[in-house]
Amino acid sequence: MREYIIKRILQMIPTVLVITLVVFAMMQAIPGDPIITLLGDAYDEEDAEELRKEYGLDKPVVVQYFVWLGKLVRGDWGESILSSREILTDVLIRLPVTIELIILAMIVALLIAVPAGIIAAVRQNTWGDYTAMSTAMIGISVPDFFLGV
Repeated sequence: MREYIIKRILQMIPTVLVITLVVFAMMQAIPGDPIITLLGDAYDEEDAEELRKEYGLDKPVVVQYFVWLGKLVRGDWGESILSSREILTDVLIRLPVTIELIILAMIVALLIAVPAGIIAAVRQNTWGDYTAMSTAMIGISVPDFFLGV
């Protein structure tokens, strides 16, 4: 059991690295220059260059990735442009409500899924079974962003 856990943890490392690489690549693929967006109407080339140096956007993309990854590991997620607070602080402020929503959603899902599963198991090949299975398939097939609305 111990070897299995160690093996799974070691397998998790490349997975997390690939996920961070994909997230970073997606952030880089956003069209437009973030400095122009940040400065808005007050855009000045000298100010833009200064901000690029401050945010490290003047460095090669590979260097930017490793700097970003190092800060991510240390818990330095940067400062929010909107609230001027640390992003980690903003996340921690919203975490209790997020956990509450997760718990409530799981309770609702279990209150629906367990009875439907029991009906489907006890009354196989009946309208109850087919209804429960069809509803489950539709629930799994509908994208989360659509179902959430």
